[in-house]
Parts: sequence; C-alpha cells; structure tokens
Amino acid sequence: MILAFFLNFLLVSFCFSGDFYQSSKAYFENSNYSKAAAEAEKGILAGDKNPELLHLKLVALAYEKFSRNQNDEALELFKNAVTKFPNSFYGNYGFGLACVEASLYEQAITHFLKALELDSQNTEVCFNLANVFPALGDFANAKKWLNKVLSLNPNHTESILNLGLIEFRQANPEEAEKFYRKAIAIKTETPEIHYRLGQTLLRQNKISEAISELSKEIELFPETLEAYNLLGRALTKAGQNQNAQKVLSLFKVLQPLTERVNQYKLALKIAPNNAENHFNIGKFYFNAYSYAKAESSYKKAIELDQNFSEARLGLGSIFYETKRNLEAIKEFTKVIELDGKNGKAYVYLASIYLETGTNLEEAKKFAEKGVLFEPSAPAFDTLGLIFFEIGKQS
Repeated sequence: MILAFFLNFLLVSFCFSGDFYQSSKAYFENSNYSKAAAEAEKGILAGDKNPELLHLKLVALAYEKFSRNQNDEALELFKNAVTKFPNSFYGNYGFGLACVEASLYEQAITHFLKALELDSQNTEVCFNLANVFPALGDFANAKKWLNKVLSLNPNHTESILNLGLIEFRQANPEEAEKFYRKAIAIKTETPEIHYRLGQTLLRQNKISEAISELSKEIELFPETLEAYNLLGRALTKAGQNQNAQKVLSLFKVLQPLTERVNQYKLALKIAPNNAENHFNIGKFYFNAYSYAKAESSYKKAIELDQNFSEARLGLGSIFYETKRNLEAIKEFTKVIELDGKNGKAYVYLASIYLETGTNLEEAKKFAEKGVLFEPSAPAFDTLGLIFFEIGKQS
C-alpha cells in the first residue's frame, strides 16, 4: 500500500513537473516571456530538478528585457544565461541580437556563430549574422552568409535584395541589377525592389527601363519622395520634358512632407524630448526606405514614451521588412498589449507565423483578429493564404 502510494506520488509529481516545463515552453515560443519566466519559476519552487526550467527562466527574463528595449539589462541577463547554459540556442541568438543593438558587432558575430553551431539550418540567424558585417565594412562575409541563407531558402527575397544593395554600394550596378531582377521574379509587387532596380538602371543609363521600374514603384507606393526625384531625372534624360514636369507636379503634392520633416527637426532642437516628432521623422524615413534612420527615430520615440504603440508598430514593421522576426514579434506583441484592437499588428504577427511555418493555427487566430479589427486587403489575403496552407497539410 505504501509502495503503491509512493509510486502514485512520483507519477503525479512527474506529470506536475512536466506541466511546468511544457507551459513555460509554450509561453516562450509564443513570445510571452514574462509568463514563461513565471511558470518556470513556479516549477523550480515546486522542487522540479529539470535544468531546462532554469534555462527557460533565464532566457525568458533576458528576452523580456530585450522586448522592452531595456538593452543594458538584457545584455547582462543574456550573459548570465549563456554562462550557465553555453549551449543555449536562444541564449546565444538573443545575446547576438542584444549585442547588435549595443553596436557590439564582434560579440554579436561570436554569439550568432555559436547559435549556428547549435542549429546550422536556421535562416534567421544566418540572415542576422550577414547583416552585422556591413557595419564592419566586411562585405565579403556579408555576401558569404547571405548566400548561406539562399542555400537554405533560394526564395529568401530579403537576402537577394541585400546582395544587390551590397553590389550597388561597391559600384557594381550590373551585378546589383541581376539580384534585383531575381528578387522581383519572386515578389513582383514589392515596391522597394522596383525602386532599387530603377535606381541601378538609371546609374547604367538604361533610361527607358529605369522609367518603367520607377513608375511601377510609385504605382505600388505613391508616397516615396525619392522615386519621384529619380523618375524626374530619368524622364529628363529621355528628353520627355513634359512628362518630367508632370512628375515634378506630383512631387510637389508630397513636398510638404519634406518641409514637415525639416519642421520636426527644427522643433526637436527646441524640444529634443518630443516623442511625436521623432515618430514622424521615423515615418518619413521609412517611406524613403532609409530603414536604419527610421529605426533610430522610432527607437528614440519609444525611449521617450514606452507606451507609444504607433512607434512600436513602425519599429516592428522595419524588423519585419528586414526579416528580424524575433524582434518584430516582440514589438507587435507589445502593440497588442497596448492596443488590443490594432489590426495591423495582428496581421503582421500572422504573416510571420505563416512565412516561418511556425504555427499555422496561431497564425489563423491572429489573421482572424486582423480581419475583425482592420478588414483590409492585406488582412484578407493573409488569412486566405493561411487557410490554403492549412488545407495543404490536412
């Protein structure tokens, strides 16, 4: 009887222990880091000896700080996590991301490489690693790792686009053109690719083709000031002065945006802690594909106002566009925490889960909320694609 009771106690304890680990893991995988850490702590206090609970607690606490842009604290917590668990994939990957935020590029490379030792097929880590090297002027390694991404996923458009950007920066417009055309073949309706291709065609004096690509970019994204500028130059070179004047007339419609940016900058000299002005500058740079400048402005706005949901949405959209998915998830999750009816945040989250094949059921839930709160074409398209993928798997 005593033996039976003892065995039953062990069985119940084991299941109870496993429940803590599984629930903590589920919270972590859904980017709910505070609950993941709390659940792991419960298991530890209940006497669970599973070392993975401590591991989950440490990395969840680090990601929680990182998700709130408390990067100095995140760095210390990630350091603690990888000291105790040197073979932690999430610890090393998160540490790398936090090092990038702190411009500690050499350290970021070390931890990204360690993460790749643990998961050599992870395209997201390869992509983030590749994006560190241009900051060090090391384009050879940037190309190496972007090509590694493409060996794992030949249709990774962002890597193809970045290879084109590197070639353009190195004054190789012919090579850049090849990459941009390859990217357009995969994502025909992406305005930035048409812009970049038009830019490099203009550099090569392929005027008629440049006009076509820049016109397409404006059709897809009519707020891009620099596209009007380049198109006007291309039309002038083609001797189409009347059309050039029409483009300049359209440009004048948007010109007040530039004037407003100058006003925001002037206002910031007087009131440097105005979050709204930093946000508006970020929005302007985002529309001009100056993602680094936009990111800096959005982060400054968030630093001044942690609850500025639109700035977080803008920052998340930059992370999404540059395939920094974990960082994107944390921002969109925070947006929803602040504004539970923000349809765009739900659609972005659904898109990330869909594109990474992480959790289609979770993606469906997000997309359905996106359609509910913002019934736009992107929301319905995303939901339709999710149902298509679910149907293929059933």
